[in-house]
This record gives sequence, structure tokens and C-alpha cells, in this order.
Amino acid sequence: MRSLLSSLVFALFFITAPTYAGQEVGGLEINYIPSFKKDTAFADNLLSKFPDNIRKVIISMDSFLAPPTNGLAEARLIKTRYVPTLNGNIDGAAAETARQIATLEGVKNFQKQIVRLSVSGFDARQVSIAAEKSNVKVGCEILIIYNRETNVIWQMQVMFAKAKGIDPTASQSLDEERSYAKKLLSSVKVIP
Repeated sequence: MRSLLSSLVFALFFITAPTYAGQEVGGLEINYIPSFKKDTAFADNLLSKFPDNIRKVIISMDSFLAPPTNGLAEARLIKTRYVPTLNGNIDGAAAETARQIATLEGVKNFQKQIVRLSVSGFDARQVSIAAEKSNVKVGCEILIIYNRETNVIWQMQVMFAKAKGIDPTASQSLDEERSYAKKLLSSVKVIP
């Protein structure tokens, strides 16, 4: 009798428990509880670093940042709309993103993996990065989605890190953070 009652209570809780549907950000739905806020200064700064020939093919760039949670250092979405005449190259975008991180000053032991996938029927790539910088282990999961019809590329970046402490036996593993980041990116959907 007791196990039947426990099962009923669990089933009732499971059925009535609220589910988190996510938030709409820049044309995507993302299951991440802290709210994303528009970060115009970041987008403006990023655009200012591009050469003129790149800036000329960008119609708009928006950046959204959310507070970190679950061991993450940063969760950021960058949405870029290009001129219609530009033929986008998602493989080039993924490779260039990895290259930019690999060539940051002080980065060593850089490793990357790029996986082809589809998100809501759109061509996508997931870039997984591991590296060290200034005595810190750094990880990054980046989801890049390309809508060929609108010439929009979304780049959802999730970064995490652990500093090497004074205790040499302390765990430097980023496995939990990477697992959470991958789960977060797997929740992303393009809003029709």
C-alpha cells in the first residue's frame, strides 16, 4: 500500500510539475533560466574590429548576454544578418571561430572538434573547444546555425573555465560544465 501511495504521489508531482519552456532571444528559443539581455556595446565593439570589406556585407549584428549559472563563465548569443548577395559558409564560420580562439594571446594546448548537425531544419555546426590560458583550463561549446533564406547566422556561445589552484590534487575536469553546456545547446530551436 505504501509503495502504491508513493508511486501515486510521484506521478501526480511529475504530471503537475511546471516545465520550463525556455525564452525567446534573437529569433531562437533557448532553455536557459537566467534572462538574456541585449548587449549593444559588445556588438558595436565586435563590428568595429572587422575590416571594412566584412562590415560592408553585414546588415545588422545583435548580441545578447545572460548571467552565468551551473559553472558557466558566459552564455552569449550573437545574431548576424548579412546582405542577400553574400553566399554564407557555415563551415568557414565554424573554422574561423575556432581559429580566433586558438590565436588569442597565451592560448596553448588548443583542441577543437566541429560536428555537423541540423537545428529546426537549418544547417548547423557545434564547435567544442578545450585549451589553457594563463594557468586556467578553458572550455567552450559553440552552436552556429545558418538560415540561407534570410542570410542570418546565429552563434550561441557557452564558455566555462577552472583556474589551477594551489592544491595539485584538485580536479581540473570541465566535464560537468561541458555536459551542461551541451545540454543547453541541444535545447536551442529556431523560432519560425
